[in-house]
Amino acid sequence: MASRSRRITALSGMAMAAAGATLLVPAGMASAAAPEPVYAAATVDGAPGEWSADAPWGTLVSNDPPHRVIGSLSLRYECSTETLFALVTAAPGETFKTEDPGEAYLRLGPTGKLVSGLSGNDGVPPDFAWVEQSGITAAGFEASASVTPGTYPASLRVHAKLPDDSADGYETIDLDPRYRDLTIECPTVVPTSIDSVPSSVIPSSIDATFPETSMPAPTAAPTDPPAVKGAVASAPPVERVELARTGSSSGPLVALGALLLVLGAALVGRAHQLRPVPVDGRQGRR
Repeated sequence: MASRSRRITALSGMAMAAAGATLLVPAGMASAAAPEPVYAAATVDGAPGEWSADAPWGTLVSNDPPHRVIGSLSLRYECSTETLFALVTAAPGETFKTEDPGEAYLRLGPTGKLVSGLSGNDGVPPDFAWVEQSGITAAGFEASASVTPGTYPASLRVHAKLPDDSADGYETIDLDPRYRDLTIECPTVVPTSIDSVPSSVIPSSIDATFPETSMPAPTAAPTDPPAVKGAVASAPPVERVELARTGSSSGPLVALGALLLVLGAALVGRAHQLRPVPVDGRQGRR
């Protein structure tokens, strides 16, 4: 009986320690290689100032040799509205051709164009707006489209035309490679204190095999400061989740992970204390 109790305690401790170690891994390490957009909203108005801090998501190249770099693509995604935003920017010295707006577009897989220069701009996706348009050219364009979260392998395409002096008067550009992987993984709400951990996560054998007096006291999560009259209301749940995804509010997760790791190690140590020991020359139990 004691051997079985010892095994249950050890397994419970190892499971809890593993869960804690997982939470201690920085969120960005697990998804560093995923081709995800920035999780934020944008306004499709032809004024791209809000994108200035975003790193480019992809590179645009000419379809004609020597396939020179023409510009860049930035992506954002708003989880609450399931909207994908794009900013296509021409490199210095390059411009986009606006005379054929249907050829400036975003496409996702075989479902056709998500948005193009013919989509209009009424505040409801799909929306499209040229950036710094001057006559028949522009420095780029902003666009939005409705896209559900998920993984889209070799699916995203961004296409446009450049004016040139060839017989047809234009040169086409695409992403490099032409069809790119896209992953959209909206975060889920995570527990911020030990009290919010589901009971199914905590082994039922703890009470029987782990005396309350031996358990380390859990560290209480810090409480929110009292509301101050006139202060801005706290961010809605979706925005808090978005912050958690970028790591700017990962403190509670780290604290929870550390606590689970400590509790798991304590359970494993308790299991070792339950090992049979010799009594009067025979094997017995403590």
